Amino acid sequence: MKYRYADVLKITDDFLRYADGNCKMWLMGVWTIIEKNGLNKCCSDLERLRFYAVLYGACRIYSHFSDLISDTYFNDDIYLDIDYKKFSMLKDGDEESEDVKQFISDVISEESNLYHVFDLLKTSMNSSRVFAALYYAYYYENYSLEDYENDEYYYGDITDPQELEEAKAENEDYELRKYYSTCDDETILDEILNDVDINKLSAFEWIDSYM
Repeated sequence: MKYRYADVLKITDDFLRYADGNCKMWLMGVWTIIEKNGLNKCCSDLERLRFYAVLYGACRIYSHFSDLISDTYFNDDIYLDIDYKKFSMLKDGDEESEDVKQFISDVISEESNLYHVFDLLKTSMNSSRVFAALYYAYYYENYSLEDYENDEYYYGDITDPQELEEAKAENEDYELRKYYSTCDDETILDEILNDVDINKLSAFEWIDSYM
């Protein structure tokens, strides 16, 4: 079986629904590395366990980063929608099927699975880029615009040049996000790394300890 990104979104739907920021952006980045390394091609129970374990590890990294960067500690449980029917170790009518399901769930939800994800990330990114990618996803609203946000919405009825400049000065947040919306991801990641505060430092040190 070959998993697709759409399957990733289904499997992690519960986590995505409650995660702050734009976790889909983070998972998309992890997905490109999963696909690059062929980890989405699962022909055995072991490969399927590994695939789910990587998704769990990616969600656990995002969850812990969220706690560090916002100075909270929710440490929420992470639920994945596991398709147990795909595992051959589960036989129809097996009296011990619940125990087997629990075993599969326990293997997938091992805290140490985030190690495997960091090992994968090392193949394509350094600590700084991983940090910036997580920060970008978590604070995505600071770098993007809603569909309705444009100059017409903010300044449509202003014709006087001086009034327009004053209006722009009063809407610095919009103007900054408008600028970011024209940048590529690499430029935004660089901008993130050029601005340091204490919460960023602790989150970065945590990432760096794994890489």
